[in-house]
Amino acid sequence: MNRRLIVICAVMFFVALAVPAFAAVQNVKVSGDITASVVDRVDLNLGLPMNGTGAAGGKDDSRVIMSQVRLRVDADLTDNVSTTIRLINERDWNDEDPTRTTNRSTNDKNVDIDLAYVTLKEMLYSPLTVMIGRQELHYGNDLIVGDSDTNRQDLSNTPDIQNRDLSLRKAFDAVRAVLNYDPLTIDLIYAKINDNTKISAGVTREKDDTNLYGAYAKYKMGDKYNSIVEGYFWQKRDDRRAINQHENASVINVPGFRIVTNPIKGLNLQAEQAWQFGNLPGGQIGAGANVNYDRDAMMSFASVNYALQVERIMKYAPVIGAWFVRYSGDKNPGDSNPLSAAKKRYTAWDPMFENANTGTIYNVLFDTTNARIVNGNLSIKPIEDVTAKVDYAALWLDKKWPRQAGASTLTIFQTGGGTITQTMNDGKSFLGQEVDGTLTYDYTEDVQFTLLGSVYLPGKAIGTNSASDNTKNPKQIIGSCKVTF
Repeated sequence: MNRRLIVICAVMFFVALAVPAFAAVQNVKVSGDITASVVDRVDLNLGLPMNGTGAAGGKDDSRVIMSQVRLRVDADLTDNVSTTIRLINERDWNDEDPTRTTNRSTNDKNVDIDLAYVTLKEMLYSPLTVMIGRQELHYGNDLIVGDSDTNRQDLSNTPDIQNRDLSLRKAFDAVRAVLNYDPLTIDLIYAKINDNTKISAGVTREKDDTNLYGAYAKYKMGDKYNSIVEGYFWQKRDDRRAINQHENASVINVPGFRIVTNPIKGLNLQAEQAWQFGNLPGGQIGAGANVNYDRDAMMSFASVNYALQVERIMKYAPVIGAWFVRYSGDKNPGDSNPLSAAKKRYTAWDPMFENANTGTIYNVLFDTTNARIVNGNLSIKPIEDVTAKVDYAALWLDKKWPRQAGASTLTIFQTGGGTITQTMNDGKSFLGQEVDGTLTYDYTEDVQFTLLGSVYLPGKAIGTNSASDNTKNPKQIIGSCKVTF
């Protein structure tokens, strides 16, 4: 009897300890999504006899089925304190061989932390909200800050899938303070990009990090056009030394602004302008140590979207749009040392952490710099729950290759993260054009099917190599099924 009483008392004691812990959680929400995609990409090597890792022999083709699974838990602890955790797994089907020697990780079964942050509302005083931890940062059209691995093929921060530009991982390790003085909102951001990178074997420097600092202000004008004005200042500071520890840090300062307005029903207009200034160590571009260059770059963006208000065709929800973006380039981007020691100016735009044009072929092939891109698009709903969209994009070099002795070259990126070197035609600027067609079927509110087909046609700036004739155009078909819960 005494033993039973002891057991009962022990159970009651542990229950008493557990009850306050559970009571502290007011609300828990579980959500997530599962996406299965078939990816078929052909000839992304632009005719060069190279494979996806940059080694000679073969084409850069990708024919895989991949899964992307995310599970999210949001918990409200009090009215002003909440937490968010999201787990993610991205993998190509039946590609879990732990002995493979590719660029990717050795185990595709890994489940990683995609989001993990706490939200503190009315911290210190009512207008202030603070978010601490791994979180997504999206500002404007994501042309500057939106993806921590720059929406590309960065080998150091990417998942276990071959087509890394399709990754859903966008988060930053960051602290974000939001001051809400409606209609004015101010964001203050600090993010850690890299920490204590080794500059030589066995040597780690404490001041060898890459950090992002930012201030972003958004003001709602309150007019009948729902106009919004945004201003921002970003700083990316990279203390990693390319050659030796005596080099100066790489510093990119990015001031800019964005305007959004809707002058008439269905019409949306946007414009954004940003500049880059700061310091570029010469060692980062092969110009030698202890040589510093002044950054002097710019980015311009404009877009228009109009939902046609013609009564006869409004049932098809037609929307036409166009946008233009310019990323400034340097005088000779094909040269490993394009700068004049006397001039000491570097005018090529740094991609920062952009998150634009995901899924397009040209986003895989080219860096987001030294380019002018024009896009025109049309979308309609031919039948209920089905949306069809066509995009056309044309690309030019902002600074064309100069006429000079010898061949100029451009680094072309590949699906698996490798690179190839493409000969360029001197004096030419047209990089090519791409056509994308997308069909989206909303099967239910929670299930969506998407089919994307694209073809890229290289332009006159892309030359002919001795080992290729460039007669094959890069193509892709991507079909996916996404379930959200």
